[in-house]
Amino acid sequence: MGCPVCNRKIETGPACRHCGWALETPWWFADEPEAEQRRFDERLARARRAFDAVAMARVSPIEGRWSRCIRGGAPDEREWAQAVRAARPAQRPADVAPQEALSDALADLGGEDGLTVIEVGGQGIAVFAVSPDRQGALRGGPAGAPAPWTELLPMLAAAPEERSFQLAGGLAGFDHDRLWAALETAVLEIAGTLPEGPTVVLCGVPGWPVPERAVELLRLNRTGAQVVRGALPEIGGLLDELIAAGPLRQAYELVLAVVDPESRRIGLRSRPLFSAGARTGDEASLTVYCAPSDADGTVFAVVTWKGNREPRPLSVSSVKLPPGPHQVRAVLEAAGRIRFLEPAGLSPDPRSWATLVGLVPERYDPPAPAVDLICAVELAGDRDDVEARLRLLRGLVKLLDGEAAEPGRLRIALLGYGAHAFDSRLGEGKVVRGAWLAPPAEVLGSISRLRYAGPGYPAAAPVEDMLVQVAGRWRPADGRKAVLLTVGGRSPHPAEAGEHAVHPCPHGHDWDRLLGRLERAGLARVAVVDRPQGGAQNVWPRLGDTALHGLADADPRQLGIDIGVLAPRDSRLPFPLPTKTRYADEP
Repeated sequence: MGCPVCNRKIETGPACRHCGWALETPWWFADEPEAEQRRFDERLARARRAFDAVAMARVSPIEGRWSRCIRGGAPDEREWAQAVRAARPAQRPADVAPQEALSDALADLGGEDGLTVIEVGGQGIAVFAVSPDRQGALRGGPAGAPAPWTELLPMLAAAPEERSFQLAGGLAGFDHDRLWAALETAVLEIAGTLPEGPTVVLCGVPGWPVPERAVELLRLNRTGAQVVRGALPEIGGLLDELIAAGPLRQAYELVLAVVDPESRRIGLRSRPLFSAGARTGDEASLTVYCAPSDADGTVFAVVTWKGNREPRPLSVSSVKLPPGPHQVRAVLEAAGRIRFLEPAGLSPDPRSWATLVGLVPERYDPPAPAVDLICAVELAGDRDDVEARLRLLRGLVKLLDGEAAEPGRLRIALLGYGAHAFDSRLGEGKVVRGAWLAPPAEVLGSISRLRYAGPGYPAAAPVEDMLVQVAGRWRPADGRKAVLLTVGGRSPHPAEAGEHAVHPCPHGHDWDRLLGRLERAGLARVAVVDRPQGGAQNVWPRLGDTALHGLADADPRQLGIDIGVLAPRDSRLPFPLPTKTRYADEP
């Protein structure tokens, strides 16, 4: 038998300890038994109405007064006011807002720790899990489907209003022992599926007896669980906001290629872009040096590290950039998400991490940091050959202008040499013309102004006059490599008439002496000749001491590699270098 007001099991005592209804009173003789029975029925009705009103006030402190769930009819204004006051949950000194509690719990997580958040509300019980992803960034979301009260406690009413009334304490129609046993079974079944670790239990309906009992069961089952009560926002969205607004748990680092200055062997290291503790909206910048790359460009990879060995790519993008220093700027949009502001044009790189690492050469022999290139081109001879020479030269300078555009790194001189006039009726004129050291873009214009000089003398060309110009104008400069690129078809004139039938240089220039002087001064030499040459005056092996190509097979990119401005294909770097030095990241 239960209490006539709350239906809780009657225990020893003069009153019900749950609702306060008097269970024992002194005996007396009623003069008017029927009137006394009416007064008793009225007291019982008021007690039941007050008991139910408190439950309904928890559900709806305004509209609930008129609910048909309240036994004994709608309470009057005084009764309803008392019910609303009694329905207010007691304030606890240690109570904190759910948002603050979740924020603190997330901040306390470390390493591989995860967080379990259990929401107990008016609709049922929902579980959310927060755990670190591969990059150490926290990710949160539902851990399975929510469990509604209609599944947890099938004996509750199907109608939402009546069910809420029951959850809030309107339980007079239930066998409480059976109800609590069913609740314990359902809650412990949920708890049994959850991982160990930090737990926050959120009660979204403080003071409602059924959810509060579920909260207590969870607290006892989860060691160290924190219980927080209060009106709850949408928990999934709140967790996402808190995670996004929280500090980084791990540094995000940019992968760099580092070259040992002695062995030239390459290793991969990383430099912090965003340190642990950075927050959404923070910006970071650093300067790197981009070496020559393949057609896919330079890779900008941001990683986290598992221990000290295993990088975990977070963002991998690439862009084709000219060699040289480049500014890197990025903004932290959220944990696990960054956006590059510079360099412009970055796009996601679909290649696997293993593929990218496999592109790193064992050694890196960098192009010369600064080059003075002297281009000498023969303008006389067969017209098609001259056009082919100029076309090759134009393609080379255009390529270098695009891939070696770092200001001051490359200077180019252009010397076009024609032919000596051995007919006395014709003036000698200017045999060599052109422009001295200038940026590649200017040299492109100078090439367009060179003109075909006619067939010329068939047995030789004024190579020696060109060497006079080079020897007179070029001087070695510290830190700058100097290269003479000669593109022509004929050998030079001898300094003096001899047994051979080739006319000597009208000015008496000695190509052998001039070239020897330049060789001793350290001038590197690359050459392209129309066709193989022979004979005593064959200067081409010496003009092409570094590299000698035939005109038909000459390639602008290979010439750029031979000159030392472009990197060989097997020495191109997919990752940027530190900017302090192009070799090792020295302090």
